[in-house]
Amino acid sequence: MAIQFNGNFKNYRMLKCLICGDRHKISLKKIVIPFSLKHSFLKALIKWVKDQKEITLPLCQDCQKRVSRWNSLRLISEYLIFVFISLNLVSLFISSLVFAFNLRIPYYIFILLLIGVISLLVSLGIYYKIKNSDYKPSNYVKIDNKHLESHILVKPHNKEKWIPYKVWLGTSYLEGIENQD
Repeated sequence: MAIQFNGNFKNYRMLKCLICGDRHKISLKKIVIPFSLKHSFLKALIKWVKDQKEITLPLCQDCQKRVSRWNSLRLISEYLIFVFISLNLVSLFISSLVFAFNLRIPYYIFILLLIGVISLLVSLGIYYKIKNSDYKPSNYVKIDNKHLESHILVKPHNKEKWIPYKVWLGTSYLEGIENQD
């Protein structure tokens, strides 16, 4: 399900940034939610998650760069976990063949395991860095599945409560019109 701006939001520059509240240099950023690190790498490759939605958010250029950086670090972390798992599976397979045929353990198994452990440690470091980031999309966008239909909620800058995305868009647009006059 894609949520897009309808005809009422022709001038999206009147909106404010969802993260910092700034009205300058606003552009649109498409993100796909959920963007949690809990989803597996294979589901990300297949692009099939039941409640996955695409949403277009108004963000200033600085926040857009930081969200893009967060997403890039998330992808790198997932790829490094994949490398770790792959190298350990290959090492396990080679080790089982070595023990099955009573051969000597080749030196490259240790190299594969070392690369796998290093990739795991780097991936965990990246994961903990982005887990606590202020620009993690789940800090300001979430899906509410409490009712029969799922609703997208946002938590704008300097607000404590989550509000519906469409309500925030309308309010932000009206504030932009008032400030323009």
